[in-house]
Amino acid sequence: MKSFSIVLLALALGATSAFSYLGQVVGSFESPDTGIVGLAISSDCLYALRGYIPFNRVYRLNPLTGSVKGTFRLPGTTDYFWGLAYSAGGYIWASDLENRYVYRVNATSGSVYGRWRTSYHPCGLAPRCTGDGGEGTYRIIGLDSSANRVLIHGLTGSVYASFETAYPSSNDIAYDWRNDVVWVVNDEDPYQVYGYKRNGSILASFANPDPALNYYALAYRGRYLWISCDTYRAEHIFRVHCPGGIGVAPASLGKVKALFR
Repeated sequence: MKSFSIVLLALALGATSAFSYLGQVVGSFESPDTGIVGLAISSDCLYALRGYIPFNRVYRLNPLTGSVKGTFRLPGTTDYFWGLAYSAGGYIWASDLENRYVYRVNATSGSVYGRWRTSYHPCGLAPRCTGDGGEGTYRIIGLDSSANRVLIHGLTGSVYASFETAYPSSNDIAYDWRNDVVWVVNDEDPYQVYGYKRNGSILASFANPDPALNYYALAYRGRYLWISCDTYRAEHIFRVHCPGGIGVAPASLGKVKALFR
Protein backbone atom coordinates (compact mmCIF):
# COMPACT_ATOMS: atom_id res chain seq x y z
CA MET A 1 0.00 0.00 0.00
CA LYS A 2 2.85 2.38 0.84
CA SER A 3 4.51 1.94 -2.57
CA PHE A 4 1.15 2.44 -4.31
CA SER A 5 0.55 5.69 -2.42
CA ILE A 6 4.04 6.90 -3.34
CA VAL A 7 3.30 6.30 -7.01
CA LEU A 8 0.02 8.21 -6.81
CA LEU A 9 1.71 11.04 -4.94
CA ALA A 10 4.38 11.24 -7.63
CA LEU A 11 1.69 11.39 -10.32
CA ALA A 12 -0.06 14.20 -8.50
CA LEU A 13 3.18 16.09 -8.10
CA GLY A 14 3.81 15.63 -11.81
CA ALA A 15 0.43 17.14 -12.60
CA THR A 16 1.21 20.11 -10.37
CA SER A 17 4.53 20.57 -12.14
CA ALA A 18 2.83 20.39 -15.55
CA PHE A 19 0.50 23.23 -14.64
CA SER A 20 3.31 25.33 -13.17
CA TYR A 21 5.39 25.11 -16.36
CA LEU A 22 2.52 25.60 -18.81
CA GLY A 23 3.10 28.76 -20.88
CA GLN A 24 6.63 29.42 -19.58
CA VAL A 25 8.73 31.03 -22.34
CA VAL A 26 11.85 28.99 -23.14
CA GLY A 27 13.00 30.80 -26.28
CA SER A 28 12.12 33.35 -28.96
CA PHE A 29 13.36 34.81 -32.22
CA GLU A 30 12.37 37.53 -34.67
CA SER A 31 9.76 36.64 -37.27
CA PRO A 32 11.00 36.39 -40.87
CA ASP A 33 8.44 38.99 -41.98
CA THR A 34 5.58 41.17 -40.77
CA GLY A 35 2.00 39.96 -40.97
CA ILE A 36 2.64 36.37 -39.80
CA VAL A 37 -0.88 34.96 -39.42
CA GLY A 38 -0.29 31.20 -39.64
CA LEU A 39 2.12 28.65 -38.15
CA ALA A 40 2.60 24.92 -38.76
CA ILE A 41 5.37 22.53 -37.79
CA SER A 42 6.92 19.31 -39.08
CA SER A 43 9.68 17.19 -37.55
CA ASP A 44 12.34 19.66 -38.72
CA CYS A 45 10.69 22.87 -40.00
CA LEU A 46 8.51 25.61 -38.62
CA TYR A 47 6.30 27.12 -41.34
CA ALA A 48 5.27 30.77 -41.01
CA LEU A 49 2.64 32.34 -43.28
CA ARG A 50 2.92 35.98 -44.34
CA GLY A 51 -0.71 36.59 -45.31
CA TYR A 52 -2.35 39.17 -47.57
CA ILE A 53 -1.96 39.74 -51.31
CA PRO A 54 0.53 40.19 -52.97
CA PHE A 55 2.47 38.19 -50.37
CA ASN A 56 0.74 34.95 -49.28
CA ARG A 57 4.22 33.57 -48.71
CA VAL A 58 5.22 30.64 -46.49
CA TYR A 59 8.65 30.67 -44.83
CA ARG A 60 10.39 27.44 -43.85
CA LEU A 61 12.30 28.12 -40.61
CA ASN A 62 14.59 26.40 -38.15
CA PRO A 63 12.20 25.89 -35.21
CA LEU A 64 14.78 26.90 -32.58
CA THR A 65 16.67 29.77 -34.22
CA GLY A 66 14.24 31.12 -36.82
CA SER A 67 16.83 30.97 -39.61
CA VAL A 68 15.14 30.78 -43.03
CA LYS A 69 15.56 27.51 -44.94
CA GLY A 70 13.40 28.52 -47.91
CA THR A 71 10.12 30.10 -49.01
CA PHE A 72 7.24 29.44 -51.40
CA ARG A 73 4.10 31.26 -52.54
CA LEU A 74 0.58 30.00 -51.99
CA PRO A 75 -1.73 29.64 -55.01
CA GLY A 76 -4.34 31.97 -56.39
CA THR A 77 -4.99 35.68 -56.04
CA THR A 78 -6.98 35.70 -52.82
CA ASP A 79 -6.46 38.68 -50.52
CA TYR A 80 -6.30 36.60 -47.37
CA PHE A 81 -4.58 33.31 -46.72
CA TRP A 82 -4.64 32.84 -42.96
CA GLY A 83 -4.26 29.58 -41.00
CA LEU A 84 -1.71 26.80 -41.58
CA ALA A 85 -1.46 23.12 -40.65
CA TYR A 86 1.12 20.44 -41.43
CA SER A 87 0.49 16.71 -41.93
CA ALA A 88 3.18 14.04 -42.26
CA GLY A 89 4.27 13.22 -45.78
CA GLY A 90 5.16 16.78 -46.68
CA TYR A 91 1.74 18.48 -46.84
CA ILE A 92 0.78 22.01 -45.84
CA TRP A 93 -2.90 22.89 -45.40
CA ALA A 94 -3.64 26.60 -45.90
CA SER A 95 -6.94 28.44 -45.46
CA ASP A 96 -8.15 30.89 -48.09
CA LEU A 97 -10.12 33.09 -45.72
CA GLU A 98 -11.69 35.20 -48.47
CA ASN A 99 -13.02 32.42 -50.72
CA ARG A 100 -13.63 29.80 -48.01
CA TYR A 101 -11.24 27.16 -49.33
CA VAL A 102 -8.71 24.93 -47.63
CA TYR A 103 -5.76 24.05 -49.89
CA ARG A 104 -3.42 21.07 -49.56
CA VAL A 105 -0.02 21.95 -51.02
CA ASN A 106 3.54 20.64 -51.18
CA ALA A 107 5.41 21.75 -48.05
CA THR A 108 8.52 22.67 -50.03
CA SER A 109 7.29 24.08 -53.34
CA GLY A 110 3.67 25.09 -52.70
CA SER A 111 2.43 22.95 -55.61
CA VAL A 112 -1.31 22.32 -55.20
CA TYR A 113 -2.56 18.77 -54.56
CA GLY A 114 -6.20 19.69 -53.97
CA ARG A 115 -8.66 21.90 -52.14
CA TRP A 116 -12.09 21.79 -50.55
CA ARG A 117 -14.66 24.44 -49.72
CA THR A 118 -15.95 25.35 -46.26
CA SER A 119 -19.25 26.92 -45.21
CA TYR A 120 -17.40 29.58 -43.21
CA HIS A 121 -14.31 31.80 -43.37
CA PRO A 122 -11.57 29.57 -41.86
CA CYS A 123 -9.29 31.71 -39.68
CA GLY A 124 -7.23 28.92 -38.19
CA LEU A 125 -6.17 25.36 -39.07
CA ALA A 126 -4.53 22.51 -37.18
CA PRO A 127 -3.98 18.79 -37.83
CA ARG A 128 -5.77 16.35 -35.54
CA CYS A 129 -2.96 13.84 -35.37
CA THR A 130 -1.57 11.04 -33.22
CA GLY A 131 2.08 12.17 -33.05
CA ASP A 132 4.50 15.04 -33.46
CA GLY A 133 5.17 16.52 -36.88
CA GLY A 134 1.63 15.79 -38.05
CA GLU A 135 2.09 12.00 -37.80
CA GLY A 136 -1.16 10.11 -38.17
CA THR A 137 -3.20 13.13 -39.25
CA TYR A 138 -6.77 11.95 -39.75
CA ARG A 139 -8.74 15.19 -39.40
CA ILE A 140 -8.22 18.90 -40.14
CA ILE A 141 -9.44 21.30 -37.46
CA GLY A 142 -10.79 24.69 -38.52
CA LEU A 143 -11.76 27.84 -36.61
CA ASP A 144 -14.83 29.87 -37.57
CA SER A 145 -14.36 33.29 -35.94
CA SER A 146 -17.81 34.59 -36.87
CA ALA A 147 -19.52 31.87 -34.81
CA ASN A 148 -16.82 31.31 -32.15
CA ARG A 149 -16.75 27.71 -33.26
CA VAL A 150 -14.19 24.97 -33.90
CA LEU A 151 -15.03 22.42 -36.60
CA ILE A 152 -13.50 18.97 -37.14
CA HIS A 153 -13.16 18.12 -40.85
CA GLY A 154 -12.27 14.97 -42.70
CA LEU A 155 -9.33 15.23 -45.06
CA THR A 156 -11.71 16.04 -47.92
CA GLY A 157 -13.71 18.64 -46.01
CA SER A 158 -16.65 16.77 -44.48
CA VAL A 159 -17.59 18.06 -41.02
CA TYR A 160 -17.61 15.36 -38.31
CA ALA A 161 -18.02 17.44 -35.16
CA SER A 162 -17.87 20.98 -33.79
CA PHE A 163 -17.92 22.90 -30.54
CA GLU A 164 -18.26 26.53 -29.48
CA THR A 165 -15.39 28.44 -27.87
CA ALA A 166 -15.93 30.41 -24.69
CA TYR A 167 -14.17 33.48 -26.10
CA PRO A 168 -13.91 35.01 -29.59
CA SER A 169 -10.82 34.43 -31.72
CA SER A 170 -9.78 35.20 -35.29
CA ASN A 171 -6.33 33.63 -35.08
CA ASP A 172 -4.54 30.48 -36.19
CA ILE A 173 -4.85 27.50 -33.81
CA ALA A 174 -2.86 24.41 -32.74
CA TYR A 175 -3.74 20.83 -31.79
CA ASP A 176 -1.95 19.24 -28.83
CA TRP A 177 -2.28 15.46 -29.25
CA ARG A 178 -0.72 14.65 -25.87
CA ASN A 179 -3.45 16.49 -23.97
CA ASP A 180 -6.08 16.16 -26.74
CA VAL A 181 -6.88 19.88 -26.77
CA VAL A 182 -7.15 22.66 -29.34
CA TRP A 183 -5.17 25.75 -28.30
CA VAL A 184 -6.81 29.08 -29.19
CA VAL A 185 -5.74 32.69 -28.40
CA ASN A 186 -8.55 34.85 -27.05
CA ASP A 187 -9.11 38.03 -29.12
CA GLU A 188 -10.04 40.08 -26.07
CA ASP A 189 -8.13 41.29 -23.03
CA PRO A 190 -6.40 39.52 -21.25
CA TYR A 191 -5.48 37.61 -24.43
CA GLN A 192 -5.14 34.25 -22.72
CA VAL A 193 -4.31 31.05 -24.60
CA TYR A 194 -7.04 28.47 -23.92
CA GLY A 195 -6.92 24.71 -24.34
CA TYR A 196 -10.35 23.39 -25.39
CA LYS A 197 -11.43 19.79 -25.01
CA ARG A 198 -13.61 18.03 -27.59
CA ASN A 199 -16.81 19.10 -25.81
CA GLY A 200 -15.76 22.75 -25.75
CA SER A 201 -14.84 22.88 -22.06
CA ILE A 202 -11.57 24.57 -21.11
CA LEU A 203 -8.91 22.20 -19.79
CA ALA A 204 -6.26 24.83 -19.06
CA SER A 205 -5.09 28.33 -19.98
CA PHE A 206 -2.05 30.55 -19.66
CA ALA A 207 -1.06 34.15 -20.33
CA ASN A 208 -0.07 35.05 -23.87
CA PRO A 209 3.68 35.93 -23.85
CA ASP A 210 3.00 39.26 -25.59
CA PRO A 211 -0.60 40.46 -25.15
CA ALA A 212 0.01 43.90 -26.69
CA LEU A 213 0.12 42.57 -30.24
CA ASN A 214 -2.60 42.14 -32.84
CA TYR A 215 -2.12 38.87 -34.73
CA TYR A 216 -1.37 35.47 -33.29
CA ALA A 217 -0.63 32.04 -34.71
CA LEU A 218 0.06 28.72 -32.97
CA ALA A 219 1.80 25.41 -33.69
CA TYR A 220 2.49 22.43 -31.39
CA ARG A 221 5.28 19.85 -31.26
CA GLY A 222 7.20 17.95 -28.61
CA ARG A 223 5.60 19.46 -25.49
CA TYR A 224 6.03 23.01 -26.78
CA LEU A 225 3.83 25.63 -28.40
CA TRP A 226 5.19 28.13 -30.90
CA ILE A 227 3.30 31.45 -30.71
CA SER A 228 3.71 34.13 -33.35
CA CYS A 229 2.91 37.68 -32.19
CA ASP A 230 2.74 40.50 -34.73
CA THR A 231 1.71 44.16 -35.08
CA TYR A 232 3.59 45.18 -38.22
CA ARG A 233 6.00 46.93 -35.85
CA ALA A 234 7.34 44.26 -33.50
CA GLU A 235 7.26 40.63 -34.59
CA HIS A 236 8.45 37.65 -32.60
CA ILE A 237 7.86 33.93 -32.41
CA PHE A 238 7.94 32.52 -28.88
CA ARG A 239 8.43 28.90 -27.82
CA VAL A 240 6.65 28.05 -24.56
CA HIS A 241 6.30 24.97 -22.38
CA CYS A 242 3.22 22.85 -23.06
CA PRO A 243 3.76 19.63 -21.07
CA GLY A 244 1.67 16.50 -21.22
CA GLY A 245 -0.49 15.46 -18.31
CA ILE A 246 -2.26 18.75 -17.71
CA GLY A 247 -5.59 16.94 -17.59
CA VAL A 248 -5.15 16.17 -13.87
CA ALA A 249 -5.79 19.27 -11.79
CA PRO A 250 -3.23 20.15 -9.11
CA ALA A 251 -6.03 20.07 -6.53
CA SER A 252 -5.91 16.27 -6.72
CA LEU A 253 -2.64 16.36 -4.74
CA GLY A 254 -4.49 17.04 -1.51
CA LYS A 255 -6.99 14.26 -2.23
CA VAL A 256 -4.21 11.74 -2.78
CA LYS A 257 -2.48 12.74 0.46
CA ALA A 258 -5.71 12.44 2.41
CA LEU A 259 -6.62 9.09 0.90
CA PHE A 260 -3.35 7.42 1.88
CA ARG A 261 -2.56 9.29 5.10
